[in-house]
Amino acid sequence: MMLLILNILISTGFSFNKTTCDAEIERYGNAQGHDKISTECLNLYRNLAPTNCQKYSALGEMKAIAADGIFILEDNPTMSVRYSAGSEAQVGSCTSLAIDPIFVEVAILDASRGEIAIYNAQIMGNVAPRRIIKSEYLIDATDLEYQNDKILVLNKQQQTLFSFSRLANSTLPEAKRQDRLTLISTDVPPNASKITFDNTGKPTFEVQPGEGHEN
Repeated sequence: MMLLILNILISTGFSFNKTTCDAEIERYGNAQGHDKISTECLNLYRNLAPTNCQKYSALGEMKAIAADGIFILEDNPTMSVRYSAGSEAQVGSCTSLAIDPIFVEVAILDASRGEIAIYNAQIMGNVAPRRIIKSEYLIDATDLEYQNDKILVLNKQQQTLFSFSRLANSTLPEAKRQDRLTLISTDVPPNASKITFDNTGKPTFEVQPGEGHEN
């Protein structure tokens, strides 16, 4: 009956709000709701996504967008749109995200949970993360980026830049986790908001307006 009512509302141009869309993504992929998420809800989450949760891959061929409970992957050459959501996907709040076009992964930082969830961007849907990194140092972290075989993490509050192995996985037995962090810098500008790279590949920082760039 609920599905019938929802279908009627969709067909009559019902105005979608976040409560409606949250319910839609919660049902997604669990055999109790639609097997697709409506365009209206996808657009709503695009608009809700924080700036650091809307990023292009290095060559611009992919764009990843994440908001509460969902992440969306847009393929620019084909204009296709895919997404992950639902109980298995475990997408939380997004503080920042990063795209690895080589291994076709998307890493989503949820600072409120103190974790990074890494998803296989080739297998979307109500699908569990490929790996999860948990650390107390991720609480209050503000940005992350891939660099080679590492995931770099910026913690503005602690003024630190550190990294994890790309293969780190805190859900494995301790001997196999590879989730020990490596401290890179304790000299991060207090207003740093984003990790960038100079022309040699060295990490630098984008800071709030008026502060310039610092290493």
